Amino acid sequence: MSIANLQADRVITIGGIPFETKVATFNYYESVLSPFVTANLTYADTGNSAINPFDIQERTGTLRDSIIPGPNKSVQFKFENIMGSIDFQNQKFLEIDDSVILSSDSTTEYGALKLVSRTYKLNKENRVQEKFYGPVSNSVKKIATDKLKIPGEELDIENSSNPIDFPGGSRFPYDVITHLASQSTRVGGLPGFFAYETKSGFHFRSIDSLMDQTPVNQNNPYFHTDVFESDLSSNKNAYKIIGTPTKKDPSVSKLIESGAYFAEFRFMYEDEQVVRTKRYRIENNGRFEEIQNPTNNTTRLYTMSIPRGMNDPKVSKKLSSDPSDILAKSVMRYNILMSQAINILIPCNPSLEAGNLIKCQFEKVTSSSKVPGPSNIGNYLILNLCHQFNGTDSYTSLTIVRDTYGNQKGVG
Repeated sequence: MSIANLQADRVITIGGIPFETKVATFNYYESVLSPFVTANLTYADTGNSAINPFDIQERTGTLRDSIIPGPNKSVQFKFENIMGSIDFQNQKFLEIDDSVILSSDSTTEYGALKLVSRTYKLNKENRVQEKFYGPVSNSVKKIATDKLKIPGEELDIENSSNPIDFPGGSRFPYDVITHLASQSTRVGGLPGFFAYETKSGFHFRSIDSLMDQTPVNQNNPYFHTDVFESDLSSNKNAYKIIGTPTKKDPSVSKLIESGAYFAEFRFMYEDEQVVRTKRYRIENNGRFEEIQNPTNNTTRLYTMSIPRGMNDPKVSKKLSSDPSDILAKSVMRYNILMSQAINILIPCNPSLEAGNLIKCQFEKVTSSSKVPGPSNIGNYLILNLCHQFNGTDSYTSLTIVRDTYGNQKGVG
Protein backbone atom coordinates (compact mmCIF):
# COMPACT_ATOMS: atom_id res chain seq x y z
CA MET A 1 0.00 0.00 0.00
CA SER A 2 1.70 3.18 -1.13
CA ILE A 3 0.70 6.66 -0.11
CA ALA A 4 -0.63 7.11 -3.63
CA ASN A 5 -3.04 4.25 -2.98
CA LEU A 6 -4.55 6.36 -0.18
CA GLN A 7 -5.76 9.06 -2.58
CA ALA A 8 -9.45 9.55 -1.84
CA ASP A 9 -12.21 9.14 -4.38
CA ARG A 10 -14.53 12.13 -4.24
CA VAL A 11 -18.06 13.16 -5.07
CA ILE A 12 -19.00 16.86 -4.79
CA THR A 13 -22.30 18.42 -5.76
CA ILE A 14 -23.28 22.06 -5.31
CA GLY A 15 -26.96 22.87 -5.58
CA GLY A 16 -27.52 19.42 -7.02
CA ILE A 17 -24.96 19.86 -9.84
CA PRO A 18 -21.89 17.56 -10.01
CA PHE A 19 -18.86 19.76 -9.40
CA GLU A 20 -15.94 17.50 -8.39
CA THR A 21 -14.06 17.96 -11.69
CA LYS A 22 -13.96 21.73 -11.16
CA VAL A 23 -12.77 21.70 -7.53
CA ALA A 24 -9.03 22.36 -7.20
CA THR A 25 -8.67 22.04 -3.42
CA PHE A 26 -11.01 20.99 -0.63
CA ASN A 27 -10.10 21.36 3.06
CA TYR A 28 -12.35 19.95 5.77
CA TYR A 29 -11.91 21.05 9.43
CA GLU A 30 -12.86 19.74 12.88
CA SER A 31 -11.64 20.81 16.32
CA VAL A 32 -12.58 20.03 19.91
CA LEU A 33 -12.24 23.79 20.43
CA SER A 34 -14.91 24.57 17.83
CA PRO A 35 -18.64 23.83 18.00
CA PHE A 36 -18.92 23.68 14.21
CA VAL A 37 -17.59 21.66 11.30
CA THR A 38 -16.27 23.94 8.54
CA ALA A 39 -14.64 23.56 5.13
CA ASN A 40 -13.35 25.61 2.25
CA LEU A 41 -12.79 24.87 -1.40
CA THR A 42 -11.31 26.54 -4.44
CA TYR A 43 -12.54 25.93 -7.95
CA ALA A 44 -11.98 26.70 -11.62
CA ASP A 45 -15.32 27.13 -13.42
CA THR A 46 -15.49 27.05 -17.20
CA GLY A 47 -19.28 27.24 -17.38
CA ASN A 48 -22.26 24.91 -17.61
CA SER A 49 -22.53 25.02 -13.83
CA ALA A 50 -25.92 26.69 -13.33
CA ILE A 51 -29.39 25.21 -13.75
CA ASN A 52 -31.70 26.98 -16.19
CA PRO A 53 -34.81 27.78 -14.09
CA PHE A 54 -36.99 27.22 -17.17
CA ASP A 55 -35.39 23.88 -18.04
CA ILE A 56 -33.75 22.00 -15.15
CA GLN A 57 -32.00 19.68 -17.58
CA GLU A 58 -30.08 22.56 -19.16
CA ARG A 59 -26.80 23.85 -17.75
CA THR A 60 -25.62 27.38 -18.39
CA GLY A 61 -23.34 30.01 -16.90
CA THR A 62 -21.01 29.68 -13.94
CA LEU A 63 -21.52 28.59 -10.36
CA ARG A 64 -21.82 32.18 -9.23
CA ASP A 65 -24.67 32.88 -11.64
CA SER A 66 -27.22 30.79 -9.78
CA ILE A 67 -25.75 28.94 -6.82
CA ILE A 68 -23.86 31.54 -4.82
CA PRO A 69 -26.54 34.25 -4.47
CA GLY A 70 -29.22 33.44 -1.92
CA PRO A 71 -29.36 31.55 1.38
CA ASN A 72 -29.36 27.84 2.15
CA LYS A 73 -27.25 26.69 -0.78
CA SER A 74 -26.04 23.20 0.06
CA VAL A 75 -22.77 21.49 -0.77
CA GLN A 76 -22.88 17.72 -0.60
CA PHE A 77 -19.73 15.65 -0.76
CA LYS A 78 -18.17 12.30 -0.03
CA PHE A 79 -14.49 11.44 0.19
CA GLU A 80 -13.51 7.81 0.57
CA ASN A 81 -10.43 5.61 0.51
CA ILE A 82 -9.44 2.29 2.05
CA MET A 83 -9.06 3.93 5.49
CA GLY A 84 -12.62 5.26 5.69
CA SER A 85 -14.89 8.04 4.47
CA ILE A 86 -16.41 11.45 5.12
CA ASP A 87 -19.99 11.46 3.93
CA PHE A 88 -22.04 14.67 3.84
CA GLN A 89 -24.76 13.64 1.44
CA ASN A 90 -28.54 13.32 1.52
CA GLN A 91 -29.83 14.76 4.82
CA LYS A 92 -26.36 15.82 6.00
CA PHE A 93 -24.58 18.60 4.14
CA LEU A 94 -22.64 21.83 4.52
CA GLU A 95 -23.95 25.23 3.46
CA ILE A 96 -22.24 28.09 1.64
CA ASP A 97 -21.47 30.86 4.11
CA ASP A 98 -19.29 33.06 1.94
CA SER A 99 -17.87 33.19 -1.59
CA VAL A 100 -15.03 35.05 -3.25
CA ILE A 101 -14.07 35.39 -6.91
CA LEU A 102 -10.28 35.16 -6.91
CA SER A 103 -9.78 35.98 -10.58
CA SER A 104 -11.30 35.41 -14.01
CA ASP A 105 -10.46 35.50 -17.67
CA SER A 106 -12.39 35.03 -20.90
CA THR A 107 -12.87 31.29 -20.34
CA THR A 108 -12.54 30.53 -16.63
CA GLU A 109 -13.70 31.90 -13.31
CA TYR A 110 -11.58 31.06 -10.25
CA GLY A 111 -13.29 31.23 -6.88
CA ALA A 112 -13.37 30.08 -3.28
CA LEU A 113 -16.22 29.02 -1.01
CA LYS A 114 -16.40 28.95 2.77
CA LEU A 115 -18.68 26.18 4.02
CA VAL A 116 -20.32 25.71 7.42
CA SER A 117 -22.46 23.04 9.02
CA ARG A 118 -26.21 23.42 9.30
CA THR A 119 -25.93 23.92 13.06
CA TYR A 120 -23.82 27.04 12.49
CA LYS A 121 -26.78 28.82 10.93
CA LEU A 122 -29.31 27.36 13.36
CA ASN A 123 -27.16 28.74 16.16
CA LYS A 124 -27.35 32.23 14.63
CA GLU A 125 -31.10 31.97 14.13
CA ASN A 126 -32.00 30.96 17.71
CA ARG A 127 -31.70 32.37 21.21
CA VAL A 128 -31.96 30.57 24.54
CA GLN A 129 -34.72 32.28 26.52
CA GLU A 130 -35.67 29.49 28.92
CA LYS A 131 -34.53 28.86 32.48
CA PHE A 132 -32.80 25.57 33.22
CA TYR A 133 -32.57 23.43 36.32
CA GLY A 134 -30.65 20.31 37.24
CA PRO A 135 -27.68 18.42 35.75
CA VAL A 136 -25.63 20.32 33.19
CA SER A 137 -25.67 17.42 30.71
CA ASN A 138 -29.50 17.45 30.69
CA SER A 139 -29.54 21.17 29.90
CA VAL A 140 -26.99 20.71 27.10
CA LYS A 141 -29.05 17.90 25.57
CA LYS A 142 -32.23 19.98 25.63
CA ILE A 143 -30.55 22.99 23.99
CA ALA A 144 -28.88 20.81 21.34
CA THR A 145 -32.17 19.07 20.55
CA ASP A 146 -34.62 21.99 20.73
CA LYS A 147 -32.51 24.87 19.40
CA LEU A 148 -29.97 23.21 17.12
CA LYS A 149 -32.26 20.40 15.88
CA ILE A 150 -29.53 17.78 16.29
CA PRO A 151 -31.09 14.30 15.98
CA GLY A 152 -30.71 11.91 18.90
CA GLU A 153 -28.50 9.48 17.00
CA GLU A 154 -25.95 12.27 16.48
CA LEU A 155 -25.76 13.29 20.16
CA ASP A 156 -22.81 12.12 22.24
CA ILE A 157 -23.42 13.75 25.63
CA GLU A 158 -21.53 12.53 28.66
CA ASN A 159 -23.32 12.76 32.00
CA SER A 160 -21.99 15.45 34.30
CA SER A 161 -22.06 15.14 38.07
CA ASN A 162 -22.97 18.72 39.01
CA PRO A 163 -26.31 20.53 38.60
CA ILE A 164 -26.46 24.20 37.64
CA ASP A 165 -29.55 26.41 37.67
CA PHE A 166 -29.31 29.29 35.21
CA PRO A 167 -31.27 31.55 32.82
CA GLY A 168 -30.69 31.39 29.08
CA GLY A 169 -30.26 35.14 29.00
CA SER A 170 -31.18 35.41 25.28
CA ARG A 171 -27.76 34.07 24.34
CA PHE A 172 -26.91 32.00 21.29
CA PRO A 173 -27.21 28.24 22.00
CA TYR A 174 -23.52 27.48 21.59
CA ASP A 175 -22.54 30.44 23.78
CA VAL A 176 -24.54 28.80 26.56
CA ILE A 177 -23.20 25.32 25.85
CA THR A 178 -19.53 26.32 25.73
CA HIS A 179 -19.97 28.29 28.96
CA LEU A 180 -21.49 25.22 30.60
CA ALA A 181 -18.60 23.06 29.37
CA SER A 182 -16.15 24.98 31.55
CA GLN A 183 -18.44 24.54 34.57
CA SER A 184 -19.08 20.81 34.20
CA THR A 185 -17.51 18.00 36.20
CA ARG A 186 -17.06 14.41 35.12
CA VAL A 187 -18.88 11.81 37.24
CA GLY A 188 -16.24 10.69 39.72
CA GLY A 189 -13.65 12.86 38.01
CA LEU A 190 -12.33 16.36 37.36
CA PRO A 191 -13.90 19.48 35.81
CA GLY A 192 -13.36 20.46 32.19
CA PHE A 193 -15.52 19.51 29.18
CA PHE A 194 -15.36 20.17 25.44
CA ALA A 195 -18.40 20.91 23.24
CA TYR A 196 -17.65 20.26 19.58
CA GLU A 197 -18.96 18.93 16.28
CA THR A 198 -17.54 16.23 14.01
CA LYS A 199 -18.77 14.28 11.01
CA SER A 200 -20.50 11.86 13.39
CA GLY A 201 -22.42 14.53 15.31
CA PHE A 202 -22.30 16.76 18.39
CA HIS A 203 -20.14 15.84 21.38
CA PHE A 204 -20.14 17.04 24.99
CA ARG A 205 -17.28 15.17 26.60
CA SER A 206 -14.97 15.59 29.57
CA ILE A 207 -11.24 15.91 29.02
CA ASP A 208 -10.62 12.86 31.18
CA SER A 209 -13.08 10.62 29.30
CA LEU A 210 -11.45 11.59 26.00
CA MET A 211 -8.00 10.79 27.38
CA ASP A 212 -9.27 7.47 28.79
CA GLN A 213 -10.42 6.18 25.38
CA THR A 214 -8.77 3.27 23.63
CA PRO A 215 -6.77 4.64 20.68
CA VAL A 216 -8.56 4.12 17.38
CA ASN A 217 -5.28 2.78 15.98
CA GLN A 218 -4.26 0.74 19.01
CA ASN A 219 -2.63 -2.01 16.92
CA ASN A 220 -1.18 0.29 14.25
CA PRO A 221 0.51 3.30 15.85
CA TYR A 222 1.44 6.25 13.70
CA PHE A 223 5.21 6.44 13.54
CA HIS A 224 7.85 8.85 12.34
CA THR A 225 10.82 7.46 10.47
CA ASP A 226 12.90 8.30 7.44
CA VAL A 227 12.35 4.79 6.07
CA PHE A 228 9.69 4.30 3.38
CA GLU A 229 8.36 0.80 2.76
CA SER A 230 9.06 -0.19 -0.84
CA ASP A 231 6.68 -3.13 -0.51
CA LEU A 232 3.40 -1.65 -1.77
CA SER A 233 1.45 -4.45 -0.07
CA SER A 234 2.66 -3.23 3.33
CA ASN A 235 0.14 -1.24 5.37
CA LYS A 236 2.92 0.53 7.25
CA ASN A 237 2.93 3.44 4.82
CA ALA A 238 -0.67 4.23 5.80
CA TYR A 239 0.53 4.97 9.35
CA LYS A 240 3.72 6.80 8.45
CA ILE A 241 4.06 10.39 9.65
CA ILE A 242 5.14 12.47 6.65
CA GLY A 243 7.94 14.97 7.05
CA THR A 244 9.13 16.27 10.39
CA PRO A 245 6.58 16.70 13.21
CA THR A 246 6.45 20.19 14.68
CA LYS A 247 6.52 19.93 18.44
CA LYS A 248 5.27 22.86 20.49
CA ASP A 249 6.38 22.24 24.05
CA PRO A 250 5.78 25.47 25.97
CA SER A 251 8.70 26.75 27.98
CA VAL A 252 8.61 26.34 31.72
CA SER A 253 8.25 30.11 32.04
CA LYS A 254 5.18 30.09 29.76
CA LEU A 255 3.55 27.33 31.79
CA ILE A 256 4.28 29.21 34.98
CA GLU A 257 2.87 32.44 33.54
CA SER A 258 -0.32 30.66 32.46
CA GLY A 259 -0.89 29.42 36.00
CA ALA A 260 -0.87 25.82 34.80
CA TYR A 261 0.69 24.62 38.03
CA PHE A 262 -0.09 27.25 40.67
CA ALA A 263 -2.77 29.91 40.25
CA GLU A 264 -4.97 32.23 42.28
CA PHE A 265 -8.62 32.84 41.41
CA ARG A 266 -10.78 35.70 42.66
CA PHE A 267 -14.53 35.28 42.22
CA MET A 268 -17.17 38.00 42.43
CA TYR A 269 -20.50 36.54 43.62
CA GLU A 270 -23.01 38.87 42.01
CA ASP A 271 -25.93 38.42 44.41
CA GLU A 272 -23.80 38.82 47.50
CA GLN A 273 -21.38 41.45 46.16
CA VAL A 274 -18.47 39.66 47.79
CA VAL A 275 -15.11 38.50 46.49
CA ARG A 276 -13.76 35.08 47.43
CA THR A 277 -10.27 33.85 46.70
CA LYS A 278 -9.10 30.30 45.99
CA ARG A 279 -5.56 29.10 45.32
CA TYR A 280 -4.70 25.79 43.68
CA ARG A 281 -1.57 23.83 42.95
CA ILE A 282 -1.27 20.74 40.75
CA GLU A 283 0.64 17.89 42.33
CA ASN A 284 2.87 15.44 40.42
CA ASN A 285 0.05 12.88 40.38
CA GLY A 286 -2.19 15.32 38.51
CA ARG A 287 -4.44 16.03 41.50
CA PHE A 288 -5.43 19.53 42.59
CA GLU A 289 -4.46 20.79 46.02
CA GLU A 290 -6.17 23.87 47.42
CA ILE A 291 -3.77 26.13 49.29
CA GLN A 292 -5.50 27.51 52.37
CA ASN A 293 -2.92 30.03 53.57
CA PRO A 294 -2.21 33.29 51.71
CA THR A 295 0.92 33.19 49.58
CA ASN A 296 2.81 35.42 47.19
CA ASN A 297 3.95 32.46 45.08
CA THR A 298 0.96 32.20 42.72
CA THR A 299 2.00 32.70 39.12
CA ARG A 300 -1.30 33.76 37.53
CA LEU A 301 -4.28 35.70 38.83
CA TYR A 302 -7.74 35.10 37.34
CA THR A 303 -10.77 37.27 38.11
CA MET A 304 -14.22 35.82 37.34
CA SER A 305 -17.85 36.69 37.98
CA ILE A 306 -20.20 34.06 39.44
CA PRO A 307 -23.98 34.48 38.98
CA ARG A 308 -25.39 33.22 42.26
CA GLY A 309 -29.01 32.63 41.31
CA MET A 310 -32.10 34.00 39.61
CA ASN A 311 -35.13 35.92 40.79
CA ASP A 312 -37.29 32.84 40.56
CA PRO A 313 -38.64 30.86 43.54
CA LYS A 314 -38.00 27.59 41.70
CA VAL A 315 -34.27 28.28 41.54
CA SER A 316 -32.29 27.63 44.66
CA LYS A 317 -30.14 30.53 45.78
CA LYS A 318 -27.88 28.01 47.42
CA LEU A 319 -25.42 26.53 44.99
CA SER A 320 -25.60 22.77 44.62
CA SER A 321 -21.94 22.75 43.71
CA ASP A 322 -19.15 25.26 44.21
CA PRO A 323 -18.73 27.04 40.85
CA SER A 324 -15.52 28.75 41.94
CA ASP A 325 -13.95 25.38 42.68
CA ILE A 326 -15.09 23.93 39.35
CA LEU A 327 -14.04 26.94 37.26
CA ALA A 328 -10.61 27.16 38.87
CA LYS A 329 -9.87 23.50 38.32
CA SER A 330 -11.20 23.46 34.75
CA VAL A 331 -9.01 26.44 33.74
CA MET A 332 -5.92 24.67 35.08
CA ARG A 333 -7.03 21.39 33.48
CA TYR A 334 -7.31 23.02 30.04
CA ASN A 335 -3.87 24.62 30.47
CA ILE A 336 -2.21 21.34 31.41
CA LEU A 337 -3.81 19.51 28.47
CA MET A 338 -2.21 21.99 26.08
CA SER A 339 1.23 21.53 27.64
CA GLN A 340 2.35 19.24 24.81
CA ALA A 341 1.18 19.92 21.26
CA ILE A 342 2.54 18.34 18.08
CA ASN A 343 1.58 19.08 14.47
CA ILE A 344 1.82 16.07 12.17
CA LEU A 345 0.93 15.25 8.56
CA ILE A 346 -0.22 11.73 7.67
CA PRO A 347 -1.65 9.97 4.60
CA CYS A 348 -5.34 10.71 4.23
CA ASN A 349 -7.43 8.94 6.85
CA PRO A 350 -11.05 10.12 6.55
CA SER A 351 -12.10 7.86 9.43
CA LEU A 352 -10.36 10.09 11.98
CA GLU A 353 -12.29 12.72 13.93
CA ALA A 354 -11.41 15.48 16.37
CA GLY A 355 -11.63 14.01 19.86
CA ASN A 356 -10.25 10.63 18.79
CA LEU A 357 -7.31 9.23 20.73
CA ILE A 358 -4.47 7.97 18.57
CA LYS A 359 -1.28 6.11 19.39
CA CYS A 360 1.93 7.68 18.07
CA GLN A 361 5.57 6.69 18.15
CA PHE A 362 8.33 9.22 17.58
CA GLU A 363 12.01 8.63 17.17
CA LYS A 364 14.37 9.54 19.97
CA VAL A 365 17.85 10.63 19.00
CA THR A 366 20.60 8.69 20.81
CA SER A 367 24.35 8.85 20.46
CA SER A 368 24.30 6.12 17.82
CA SER A 369 20.88 6.07 16.18
CA LYS A 370 17.24 7.12 16.22
CA VAL A 371 15.04 4.80 18.25
CA PRO A 372 11.56 5.01 19.83
CA GLY A 373 12.05 6.13 23.42
CA PRO A 374 9.77 6.11 26.49
CA SER A 375 9.14 9.85 26.25
CA ASN A 376 8.32 9.58 22.54
CA ILE A 377 5.56 6.96 22.49
CA GLY A 378 2.09 7.47 23.83
CA ASN A 379 -1.56 8.22 23.31
CA TYR A 380 -2.49 11.62 21.93
CA LEU A 381 -5.81 13.44 21.64
CA ILE A 382 -6.69 14.93 18.24
CA LEU A 383 -7.22 18.59 19.07
CA ASN A 384 -7.50 19.93 15.51
CA LEU A 385 -7.96 18.06 12.24
CA CYS A 386 -7.88 19.01 8.56
CA HIS A 387 -8.52 16.56 5.74
CA GLN A 388 -6.90 18.00 2.61
CA PHE A 389 -7.94 16.91 -0.87
CA ASN A 390 -6.74 18.05 -4.27
CA GLY A 391 -6.54 16.59 -7.72
CA THR A 392 -3.48 14.45 -7.08
CA ASP A 393 -2.95 14.08 -3.33
CA SER A 394 -4.90 13.58 -0.12
CA TYR A 395 -3.52 14.16 3.36
CA THR A 396 -4.69 14.61 6.93
CA SER A 397 -3.00 17.22 9.13
CA LEU A 398 -3.43 16.94 12.89
CA THR A 399 -2.65 18.89 16.02
CA ILE A 400 -2.35 16.32 18.79
CA VAL A 401 -1.95 16.89 22.53
CA ARG A 402 -1.38 14.96 25.71
CA ASP A 403 -0.98 16.11 29.27
CA THR A 404 1.59 13.64 30.60
CA TYR A 405 5.25 13.09 29.89
CA GLY A 406 6.92 9.71 29.69
CA ASN A 407 5.45 6.30 29.02
CA GLN A 408 1.72 6.29 29.75
CA LYS A 409 -0.12 3.51 31.49
CA GLY A 410 -1.17 0.88 29.01
CA VAL A 411 1.08 2.28 26.30
CA GLY A 412 3.99 0.40 24.83
